[in-house]
Amino acid sequence: MTPDNVGQQDGSFAAQDSRLTVSRRTLVFANDKSSGKTTTANAVLVSLLDRYPMLMRSVSVREYDRQPRLATIFRKEDGLGSMTHHDARNAEAFDASRELAHDPNATPWDDLLFSLGSGNLIVDLGANIFADIARILDEEPRPIFPDEGEFIGVVIPVTTARDSIESAISVTESVIGWGARVAVFIVQQEYLGRFDGASTEWTEFRDRMLEQEGSRLSVLKIEKLQVADIGRVVFQRIDRMVAEAQSMLRSTELQGADYIRAIRKARAEVAWGAKTLEAVRPIADWFAR
Repeated sequence: MTPDNVGQQDGSFAAQDSRLTVSRRTLVFANDKSSGKTTTANAVLVSLLDRYPMLMRSVSVREYDRQPRLATIFRKEDGLGSMTHHDARNAEAFDASRELAHDPNATPWDDLLFSLGSGNLIVDLGANIFADIARILDEEPRPIFPDEGEFIGVVIPVTTARDSIESAISVTESVIGWGARVAVFIVQQEYLGRFDGASTEWTEFRDRMLEQEGSRLSVLKIEKLQVADIGRVVFQRIDRMVAEAQSMLRSTELQGADYIRAIRKARAEVAWGAKTLEAVRPIADWFAR
């Protein structure tokens, strides 16, 4: 695997007014089970492009998954340094050569691990990929991120489904061990249900993590969109969905019951979009610091 053009570190942080154009930080989206990860990454990228457009022109975004999802929503032309999808089904995705295969010190993920520590990078890890990376990082001698992981942030979406919760707990426990200063953002995705009645295992774990790691761990929430057409959210930029909904609210083409249903749906999408982008704002602001 050949790394994308990851921006060179200049020893300074990206300012909130976006005068600086290189981030020292790396943001990783991870949960090995279905968790609303694409929707979460969608919202964070939209927030970053809206609030820090100059910064995002140098940021590399990589998606590692069997099928492109995020890469079908965003392109370099949207204002990104690069947007690439890596097919995680075969060795070609990582440019694994024969020489690599016979090197006892090598793994297919080494280039990605190096890039994680270099910064100016956003990575969306597909299902069952994080576990492979975690095993490498847990082995001795362990790869070490610079500055105790100060510039590494991990976003962990989770739903109320049991397998999603189990994976979120595993991912959280792993990344806490990557360094004392790694930032962790747990995003409770409510599209399968609210977390008020979540399993005791999850609530106890979440509350314990907040108590022990509250200085670097945050718990955020993305509410359920109360309309049926969830596919528009998964496969379309959230800001564009909101713009179309706002246009529908001004439309005079529909009449009668069709108009009532369309307006109801559009209002729900506009409200949900605003709440979702506000919910993930702390993640965007952390990356741009």
